[in-house]
Amino acid sequence: MKVMTFNIHHGKGLDGKTDLGRILKEILKSEADIVALQEVDRFQPRSYFRDQVTILAKGAGMFSCYSPSLNFGFSQYGNAILSKWPIASKTIFNMDGGLERRSILIANIKLSGAQSPNELESSFTIVNTHLGVLAQEYKWQMPILCEKINELSMPTIVLGDFNMEPSNATMKIIDPKWHRIRLPRPQATMQNGKQIDHIFTNKGCRDSRAWVQETVASDHHAVLAELPDFLK
Repeated sequence: MKVMTFNIHHGKGLDGKTDLGRILKEILKSEADIVALQEVDRFQPRSYFRDQVTILAKGAGMFSCYSPSLNFGFSQYGNAILSKWPIASKTIFNMDGGLERRSILIANIKLSGAQSPNELESSFTIVNTHLGVLAQEYKWQMPILCEKINELSMPTIVLGDFNMEPSNATMKIIDPKWHRIRLPRPQATMQNGKQIDHIFTNKGCRDSRAWVQETVASDHHAVLAELPDFLK
């Protein structure tokens, strides 16, 4: 299985242009089965009042769910999950405080032929999050994320913008059962050379690999991982 995490910066690229079509091209280029997106707008003036979740899901031919971290009247901003397979259910946990509210989006994915979303053999869980940019934010948000993912019983992949490099002490509080799919250096997820976008799994990490899909469509690069054993 191939997964992708991508902070799309509401489609605003390094050239200052907001062009959601470029984001869609990156998703299609990746050929990912699961896509976790951060900084996704719905009906925001800065992104031409478009429902970015619906547009990207339809364009990629994928199922979708959304967690609005911030609401501005009818406008929203948050995280989205796109899936090749139907999404059986979703849960949203909000983390208030800090510069802005952050959220954790948990989706149970139902594979073809599954009789119920709780079947371990035929379902799995995807977690998408975007932690705060300041140390005083992610230091209290990370334990909340760890608590929520440690409660999950199904095979799970955690993706997102953690705003922390792997060497950050706060990253190290995650339980050892969660294996980070490591990006080879010097690959970076940001233009400044930092690795702050990460992928973790509690299953099927043998022979897994991660890499960066460089782009100018956002201020982040997309991060992809292949997990050959995850669905076995």
